[in-house]
Amino acid sequence: MARLLLIFIMTSPVYSWTTPEPRGFWIVSKDASTLYGSTDFHGNYKIGQWSIPEQLPAFNNNITENNHMQVMWNNKTNTTTVTLRGNELPCDDELDGFISPLSMAYSNHLSKYKRIRLRVKIRREDYVINSFDCDTTQGGDIIGIVLFNEESKQKLFYQLRFSNIQMDPNIKYWWRNSMQHPDGWLSWGYRDQLSTYNEFIPSLETWETYNLNIGKIIKNIIKNKPGMDNDLSHWKIRNMFYGSHIWGDMEIRTSWKGVRLHAK
Repeated sequence: MARLLLIFIMTSPVYSWTTPEPRGFWIVSKDASTLYGSTDFHGNYKIGQWSIPEQLPAFNNNITENNHMQVMWNNKTNTTTVTLRGNELPCDDELDGFISPLSMAYSNHLSKYKRIRLRVKIRREDYVINSFDCDTTQGGDIIGIVLFNEESKQKLFYQLRFSNIQMDPNIKYWWRNSMQHPDGWLSWGYRDQLSTYNEFIPSLETWETYNLNIGKIIKNIIKNKPGMDNDLSHWKIRNMFYGSHIWGDMEIRTSWKGVRLHAK
C-alpha cells in the first residue's frame, strides 16, 4: 500500500487547457475600447471589426449587420457565419471580421504539454470578386493563436490560413519580425498554410473537419527563431481568433463551429 502511494505521489501532474464553447457574443467597438450589443449578457465570445467604415449595430435575434459585415449566430447548432463586404472599403484598407473568446485564463507553459491540438469545422459558403479597381483585391479565412512570454516581454502571433483568394497558397512567411512596441514588448507574426499539416483547403459549400497537432510546429518556430526567447518554459497561449479578412471590392462568407484549442 505504501509503495502504491509513493508511486502516485511521484507521478507527474497532468496539465490540461482548452478554449471554451461559445454561449453568446459581444461586439468590440472599432477603436477596441468598449463592448456593446451582445446577444445576451452571458456571452463569452466577441466579434472584432477592424478598418470597418461604419461599425456594426447591436445584435438583434442573434444577427448583427450593416453594409460592410454580417454576423449570424445559430445557438442551436453553435454555428457562427461571418460575411464581409468590400464594396465601400477604401483601397489598401484591410477589413477583418474575427471571433475570439471574451476572456480566458492563460495556458500553462508550452513545455508542460506533449500535444496542442486545433479542432475546427469550417464551411466556406461563397466568395465573389466584384471588381479589380483596387491594386490589391484579395482575402481568405484564417485562425490565429496568440502566445505571450511575460518573462522576456515577447509576443508571437501564429496564423494558419484556411483559404487564399487571390493569394499564393504556397507562401509561408514572417509578416512581423521583432517589432518594437511603445511598452517595451517585442512581437513576431508567422503566416502558415494547411500544407504544413498535409491538409488541403476546404471546398466551397461543404463542411470540412480538421484535427491538427499544431504544438510541434509552434514549438519549433519558437525554438529556432533568431532573436526570440527560445525557452518553451517561458511561453503561454493567451488567446485565439478565427474569421476572415479582405482587401478591395469583394465579398466572402464563411461558417465556423467547434473551433477549439486543447493542450495536454
